[in-house]
Amino acid sequence: MQEQAITQYLYHLVETGQLAHAYALTGSHYPSKQQVVVSLIQALVCTNKTSQGEPCHHCDACLRAKNGQIADVYTLKPAGTVIKVDQVRQINEWLATKPLETYFKLVVIEQAETLNLNAANGMLKLLEEPDPHRYLLLMVPEMSDLLPTIQSRLQELPIPVPTSAQQVADWRAQGVSEFHGRLWSALPDQVADYWMAEYDEAAVDQWIKALDRFYQYLYTGNDQGIVYIQTRLKKQLDSRWCRVSLDYLIGFNYQVMNALTGADAPSYYAVEQLIQSNGAKLHQVLCLNDLLLEAMERLEANVSAQLTLERLVLRAEDALANHNV
Repeated sequence: MQEQAITQYLYHLVETGQLAHAYALTGSHYPSKQQVVVSLIQALVCTNKTSQGEPCHHCDACLRAKNGQIADVYTLKPAGTVIKVDQVRQINEWLATKPLETYFKLVVIEQAETLNLNAANGMLKLLEEPDPHRYLLLMVPEMSDLLPTIQSRLQELPIPVPTSAQQVADWRAQGVSEFHGRLWSALPDQVADYWMAEYDEAAVDQWIKALDRFYQYLYTGNDQGIVYIQTRLKKQLDSRWCRVSLDYLIGFNYQVMNALTGADAPSYYAVEQLIQSNGAKLHQVLCLNDLLLEAMERLEANVSAQLTLERLVLRAEDALANHNV
């Protein structure tokens, strides 16, 4: 079942009063699951629905649903690496209170596969004794990631991974340029999530241009990359910006590798310019692949963004120098 068919199905259930108490949204593509959640909330709160129960997506309630501003919706995420029993107790208490602005209360549990055993057992009470107009949505990669006792109390909604063409079309409909849409479709989901929060075409273009220049310093083993970090990049250097930037650099490096090895794959114009200006450095590209992944690991280990990138520049310089010895 396609994502659109699933949302239409949920619209029908809301309109006919047949929405079940608890669902598992399965699949590996988080943005698609998140969009289904938003669509369901909009169907529950919209004041200007069609005769088929489809929300208008433009009224105040729909816009607040899209921005996560409905008071009667609670999103639960892991506390660290797991969801703990105390968190489940909190949502149990929250569900027991009256709605503030709607007729329902809805809990969205992200990464439900991280429920520890006590938390999972605590979930059973919520699933076994549902109150009217209380809804649970569990996001999980596979039903098998949940305890069998929980699985049996959920209705599964498998959310498919969209094709690249579908993703680009969706972004285009939201005002994203064709180039940015195609670029994002080749990168991890968090890149598009980061920029779609407040999409600005000029800002994305500046980000791409800055990273293309930074990659050139890495490719040529030029320690002026450190000066570039401290002057051109420093204002934006928080960990989330650095993470999506490393995702971009890893993708860019992969395209350079394809171009140098003759792989039959589309090439970004900046890749061709880089190779024409600086020559073929396949050994450096192979080293950079490891160094970029290492930089991502350091960032995930809470090393500061600036130190992570500065070390990357020095390591890239050493890699090229050692190869030329």
